Amino acid sequence: MQEIFGDRLAEVFTPPWNRLSNATIKILHELNFKAVSMTGPFPRGYKNTEGLKNLRIQLDLHTRKAKDGISDFKTLLEEITVLLGKRERIGIMIHHQRMTSFAFEFLEELLHLLKNHSKAHFLDFKELAANPNEE
Repeated sequence: MQEIFGDRLAEVFTPPWNRLSNATIKILHELNFKAVSMTGPFPRGYKNTEGLKNLRIQLDLHTRKAKDGISDFKTLLEEITVLLGKRERIGIMIHHQRMTSFAFEFLEELLHLLKNHSKAHFLDFKELAANPNEE
């Protein structure tokens, strides 16, 4: 991956289905990963002596629970409103395989609105992993 991505490579692992074992964490440390990105905390009993950061996800754009699209969309907008009101970093997860044309349009509009908001700042994984204030 280093050969392919060069200095654009971010040593951040997103575990499938947001599940991470202690054995996987050990291997990530051996491979010099700097962080993971998932919705939950590290596994129970894990002692983070390696300094691996968890860049937590607060908003999942695509894994919704309601039975209909209108309810899902309303809930999504409510979640975004609550998160923006907290004035904290918001990790947003997308699922490229689940994205429809509407999902891409929504994401584009959301990013446009945030980009033009005076209090919004975008950080990439490398910046977040290098930040000593992250988990």
